[in-house]
Amino acid sequence: VAGFYFYKGQSILDKMKRGDDLIMKPKPDNIEDEYAVELYFKDSM
Repeated sequence: VAGFYFYKGQSILDKMKRGDDLIMKPKPDNIEDEYAVELYFKDSM
């Protein structure tokens, strides 16, 4: 996942377990990828 380390994604891995829901928010204004999405997990929003 692009940006995982930049946005400190590693810090929430220990809080996640298989089957947890992620929220996907489209980022159509992303200049690198018009189909990019942001991923959110529980209280990381």
